[in-house]
Amino acid sequence: MKTNKFLQIMAAAAMFCAMVMMSSCEKDEPYLPEVVDSEVYDNGAAGEVTVQETDGQTQMSYESWIMVRGVTRSSFDNKVTAVLNGKLSNVYGIRDVREWNDWTFTTHVSREASEYPRTEGYVTITDSLLVYTVSCEDFEFSYQLRYEVGVYDDGVSKQTMPYHYYSNIRDNGGVLEDMDSYDEGGYVYARKLYKHSITVDFGGKSYDVEAEIVLRRDLGLFTGPYPLRCEVVDKSIEPLSTRDGFLSSITIKSAMSDGTEAQETYSCELNSIGQSDVRPYKEVFGSYDNLQYEGMSYKNGKTEYSMGVYDYFYVYEIRDTCVFHYNYVDVDIVFAYQTAVFDNGVICEKMENYTYDSDKVVITSENWEFDGETDEYASYYLVLKANNFINGLPVEGIYYGGIRFLK
Repeated sequence: MKTNKFLQIMAAAAMFCAMVMMSSCEKDEPYLPEVVDSEVYDNGAAGEVTVQETDGQTQMSYESWIMVRGVTRSSFDNKVTAVLNGKLSNVYGIRDVREWNDWTFTTHVSREASEYPRTEGYVTITDSLLVYTVSCEDFEFSYQLRYEVGVYDDGVSKQTMPYHYYSNIRDNGGVLEDMDSYDEGGYVYARKLYKHSITVDFGGKSYDVEAEIVLRRDLGLFTGPYPLRCEVVDKSIEPLSTRDGFLSSITIKSAMSDGTEAQETYSCELNSIGQSDVRPYKEVFGSYDNLQYEGMSYKNGKTEYSMGVYDYFYVYEIRDTCVFHYNYVDVDIVFAYQTAVFDNGVICEKMENYTYDSDKVVITSENWEFDGETDEYASYYLVLKANNFINGLPVEGIYYGGIRFLK
């Protein structure tokens, strides 16, 4: 009797342990029966999206389903469902920039997937990401558009379940807004706020996503009051007394960090220059005796040459070209003029300047000198002088160059 009672106690203990272990196992991972055969016979659909918006985020969820018929140790015919989510988040950030520019923006779209999917029964759900990046020369930021993809896989049948994804992305552009400068540890930073937005479609609806990027520019160490914000009070331009350019001026009013206001006028010289270079000989087929002048064409300068920075001014030189056409040869004279941008770190403003009156170019003298002759060519030397006018100011350019008329 004692032996039987002992065996009963041990059997009960073993059964209790087995129940505890099974219960623990079920909590960790649900039991999935081995599938012998199966087929997906209805693709189902991604259901209607439920939306919840909080604190700059848009949370989206919906149900995805498929119909699966199969056999384990017994047949089954199941509707397999999974709840898939999406999330849109507004973008906030700070970016350091070197200067204030008329930036040219480009965009780029990429996709990523999480390395750590989650599993719900036979369905593996991967957290996916569509990244929409906006970039320019000095900074960039990205919208992260999250969505989920479910894949049913019972070992026999494998099927991507219906899901919603982002499409028809519309870039709404951005605007730049002024902000006050601020002090951080003795260093002063000028700031501007760049606001941008995109619109995307998801599940048959459109959603707006916004970005607010604080652009920060280092003004350096200040031991006294510094400018919080600046505005242009006046701009003017007048001829230099030397008659070879103009004096461009700008008046800036600044609200200072100590509550006062400061106003100051800044000026820079903008020169106008006609090129007077000696050119190498040109060889042409023709005769000097039959040479005829046919007219002039004008090429506006497209390349800006930086001349340096002078007392808050970035000075650039722009080069226009007058091309004088003869029936055998073209010769050209370059006329340069300058423009400038005022930049004190807080405000960036283009200065007043003038450009050439291209329809008023006149040839003031044309001198061809005989320079010798061989059996192969007759050589002449040309000195061509022309005036170009910028706001009524004449600027002389000279072409020096030899022409060889081949026989």
